[in-house]
Amino acid sequence: MGVDATDVYGSIVKIYKLLHRRLSEKMGNTSLTILDFWILKSLRDGAKPMVELANSLYVTQAAITNSVDRLEQNGFVTRSKDKRDRRINIISITGKGEEFLREIDVAYREIAIASLKELSSEDLFNLVVLLGKVLKGLSETMSNEPPSK
Repeated sequence: MGVDATDVYGSIVKIYKLLHRRLSEKMGNTSLTILDFWILKSLRDGAKPMVELANSLYVTQAAITNSVDRLEQNGFVTRSKDKRDRRINIISITGKGEEFLREIDVAYREIAIASLKELSSEDLFNLVVLLGKVLKGLSETMSNEPPSK
């Protein structure tokens, strides 16, 4: 039973795409994207600089800017300047954003629970450990690469 590393990544990509599709369906007829959802989830823990959002979500600053613009237009976030460095934009979730996130979070939990129902508690624990190792390995690989021009 030989499993190739690309088979593993193929499965991860399929899982992500299906999760993305299900969440998009649950978000309904909004102009919001899955990245917008992850930004709101990240802001639940407190306001963050845009560059920190980009780094923590593994996307470009341009992608964060586009999402924040959309979220701001919908009244889900506010943007303010850092008091110590006016070049830095700090993003905060609004009450309206919290309310929207609560609704979508219910759907997200339902999808997660349904998709993992065949796994035991031990399986879930092991999966988290294994995926953590994959993430660590990928992060280390990326940090060892020279910056692209």
